[in-house]
Amino acid sequence: RESFRGLAKELNDCETQAFLLLKAFRKLSGYYHEVGHPIREVKWPHTHARFLEDASVKTSDACEWLKAAYPDGQLRAQEGNSVKAVIAAAAFRSLLDVRLRTMSVWTNNYSDFIHRKGLEDSDPMGIMTLGITTTFILELCRHLEKAGRHVEHIAHKFPSLK
Repeated sequence: RESFRGLAKELNDCETQAFLLLKAFRKLSGYYHEVGHPIREVKWPHTHARFLEDASVKTSDACEWLKAAYPDGQLRAQEGNSVKAVIAAAAFRSLLDVRLRTMSVWTNNYSDFIHRKGLEDSDPMGIMTLGITTTFILELCRHLEKAGRHVEHIAHKFPSLK
């Protein structure tokens, strides 16, 4: 019961992070279109797209596992799905790799941004939005990963795994 509440909370938090991420992208889009602006020149638009694609692929893979484990869409034991259910839930753990890779790429890009005098040539709001956008992506992945842990906890309660 507690895991179902935790799952609902994480999904709600995912929705909040996605909303904040969209707002941040709207703000950054102005910088993305300015030819010569450091945020554009260091290829942040491509970097953010790569972060989202990486997270999207891992999430999609985990969702495919969930579809296989719960063909009727109900999160419950059914037709010997215990092992599939645990594998499906554990697939969300791959989002940790996405988060680590995102941090590594972000660090390299930010170093290049500073090297190109991006801090001096950008307004403070742009710099702050640049950093927080990646944070929203990382948080979205973290909440999905935690949701997967709740699903895993639920699956471990299935009869054939006791």
